[in-house]
Amino acid sequence: DYIRNPYMKYPEEKSSAEFIGNIMVIFRKNQEEIRRDIAKRDEFIRWLTEEVNRCSYELNRKNKELIEKEKNIALGHLVATLAHKLGTPLNSISGHIQLILANNKLDYDISKRLNIVNQEIGRIEKVIRQALDVLILDRYKTERINVKEFLSQIVDFLIPSLSKEAESVELIIAPDISDVYSDPDMLREVVINLISNASEAIENKGFIRVIADRKDDDICYIKVIDNGVGISGELKEKIFEPFFTTKHKGKASGLGLAFCKEIARVLGGSIEVESAVGKGSVFTFFFKDRREGKI
Repeated sequence: DYIRNPYMKYPEEKSSAEFIGNIMVIFRKNQEEIRRDIAKRDEFIRWLTEEVNRCSYELNRKNKELIEKEKNIALGHLVATLAHKLGTPLNSISGHIQLILANNKLDYDISKRLNIVNQEIGRIEKVIRQALDVLILDRYKTERINVKEFLSQIVDFLIPSLSKEAESVELIIAPDISDVYSDPDMLREVVINLISNASEAIENKGFIRVIADRKDDDICYIKVIDNGVGISGELKEKIFEPFFTTKHKGKASGLGLAFCKEIARVLGGSIEVESAVGKGSVFTFFFKDRREGKI
């Protein structure tokens, strides 16, 4: 009031001191309220920023999941169509081979080769059924697997077909993983795919190392390491997508790693990759040990 009306009588000294003191008290009080309001505003802004970031992250994650589901649906339809288209001629071929094999007068060598062809046809049919189980039915079986014997058989089977640049294939089995309970057919497809990919990535002589161990009591892993050409950071984000491949056109379908990823999901695990261009790659396939009491 005094400031608004300069013509008012100047207060006595004591009254003036009290007047100024009261103003300072009110000023400090208002200053504290302003500080509290600013702190509340800053806290709200931090919370709002965190919520926006969280919602943005969740939205991106959901979008990625939706895109993956759409791709998997398309992949499932493709596999179902192929199963239908290939099933009939494969059954017909197998039937004719069995009829020929029923002839006891066949040369031994011819008979042996026809048996091999028939077995491979059976394997193709099994792979198709397995793909349907994984991509459409989420179905698997659980059997006891001797890990050392299981992986040794796969390596022995693959060695003749591996690249000549792969000079050695080393197998390391940790003592804690002598036996596991999972689907052997699905695991076999994953290991074959990862070792074959490692072989094709090697240039100018190199090695492949296969390691089996436990992450914890419930989760086991199979790790395939190579010192091949490696994968760039940009491509690492795409290699598990259906129909994406880094190989030359016509050399691969781009379904191998996508199929491995789906198998990992069905077997209660995941698949990860570490790689650097020119230094090689490490693929780690995690899966659940489904022995009784651990399911």
